[in-house]
Amino acid sequence: MDRKSQLLVYGREDRLPPHRLAALAFQHLILLLMFLVYPVMVGRGLGLSDQAELPFLTMAILAIGLGTVVQSLPAPWGSGHLHVHQPSPIFLPLALQTLPFGGLAALAPLVVVAGVTQLALARSLRWLRRAFPPEVIGIVVILLGLSLVPGALERCLEEDGRGEAGIGPMVAGVTLAIIVGTAIYGRGPWRLFSLMIGTGAGIGLSIAFGLFSPGDLRRLADTPVFALPRIAFDGWIFNWNLLPLVLLIACVHTLDAMGAHVSAQKLADADWQRTDTATAERAIRAVGGGNILAGLLGGYPAGLSSSSVGLSFTSGAVAWRIGVLTGLLGMACAFIPKIAMFLAILPEPVVGAIVLNAAAFMIAAGMELVFSRMLNTRRIFMVGLSIIAGMAALLRPELALSAPDWLKPVMGSPLFVGSLVAVGLNLLFRIGISEQERLDLTAEDPLPIRLRDFFERKGQQWGLRRTLVDHAQLGTMQAVETLFESGILAAPGVQVSLRYDDLHLDVVIAYAGEPLPIGAPRPTPDELMEDDAALLKMTAHIVAGLADGCRLRTDGTGNRLELRFES
Repeated sequence: MDRKSQLLVYGREDRLPPHRLAALAFQHLILLLMFLVYPVMVGRGLGLSDQAELPFLTMAILAIGLGTVVQSLPAPWGSGHLHVHQPSPIFLPLALQTLPFGGLAALAPLVVVAGVTQLALARSLRWLRRAFPPEVIGIVVILLGLSLVPGALERCLEEDGRGEAGIGPMVAGVTLAIIVGTAIYGRGPWRLFSLMIGTGAGIGLSIAFGLFSPGDLRRLADTPVFALPRIAFDGWIFNWNLLPLVLLIACVHTLDAMGAHVSAQKLADADWQRTDTATAERAIRAVGGGNILAGLLGGYPAGLSSSSVGLSFTSGAVAWRIGVLTGLLGMACAFIPKIAMFLAILPEPVVGAIVLNAAAFMIAAGMELVFSRMLNTRRIFMVGLSIIAGMAALLRPELALSAPDWLKPVMGSPLFVGSLVAVGLNLLFRIGISEQERLDLTAEDPLPIRLRDFFERKGQQWGLRRTLVDHAQLGTMQAVETLFESGILAAPGVQVSLRYDDLHLDVVIAYAGEPLPIGAPRPTPDELMEDDAALLKMTAHIVAGLADGCRLRTDGTGNRLELRFES
């Protein structure tokens, strides 16, 4: 069982008083409903009628609510963490591209395919991280954000015949400014609910300046308070041309969910050291299962949200029962169509401001991923050329017209073009890079300089995180200095070998002489004062503590000190 962090009031397994359970679940429900702006944007982009848009939104809420319930339940059903599924902006470009191929009828089977892909990837997370290293994922996320900008700007600048000239851009600007301002300068719930506060301000301005048309208000009034959700289309239309794009997005969405789940693990467990792969697999399976359900019901795909994890941190509660109740409340909202209709009639400038906020966040998050790794010439060109390729598809869509008919849908996608170039160049530029390298050291060498240059060079070639390189360099330096200064070497040299496999950085220090007392009990202060050998035990204990894994192998030819650092 996790040891509850001092930052938390309620841990994962804690039982809450009913009134606090309800209050915390209601907060997560409000956050969930705010993210329904993404399926609202899809409905407008596909030109859905009232008869189609309302069922689309209610089915999306129903699938998200049920997915949240399953996700939050303990094993064997879900991850047992407080995870509230939320509509994902990652699927927006794909959803909007289904317009020429049947709209919702074409989107539904693609969502099912995405869910099935995620179920398969749940047991292949190691392969996924190798195929999509952080810099490639960063490029994909940047292009996702950039692809949202044109449509969002059109909505921000649209008057829609409801107000005076300039009113629409003003409402969008104020809405975005309040969202950003409260996110930066707000404290506690103000910061957490910045999206809701900004949207509320935008709705207020829209009412004041007449951006809600009488027809919209009539639609809201005519919508029943209670009704059974229903599917908005009669059958599926599967378009094979969009299959590569949906597979790519499913991979990115899985890694995004993995990141949110790791954040939840860190928050819930005060002793967290590395990812719990068992709960991670169940979390991804619950996301995939939820998306299969969303496709079958004709809803919108959802995933794990860092916003929900942030709300858990702010409230100090990560009990899985909160997630279950939130999901049940979400399912209940699916039977109250007035909620979905209110979101459906949001003025275009308000929707545009919300999507611009999401685009800005995604672009910045993608840049952070790209620069989280050390860059060399190969990676610089890979990043730059991939973004240029994506921007070319975004700015010059006519370039896709020369492609074969079956390729036009994906070649016209900035996301797919840029991602394809990124993956291809990443694989191409790996040619000529050794996966293992050795450094020979003697006591006369300037050890700090030799080791620093060695780790810097390999860190750039392999694209390692700066923190990983610094951590591994510190542990290796401590071990090498101990060997040279302790007098246990039987030969003058030490060999340091590095190996990286996308998940771990392994350091092997080979030497001849007495074995380091790795694994020996930590000496007491009295032993350190009385026994010289205790100092060597203490140093070995420090070396082992600097690595995520440490073991010593001894044979007839010498010793191998193996240090493992998690990527």
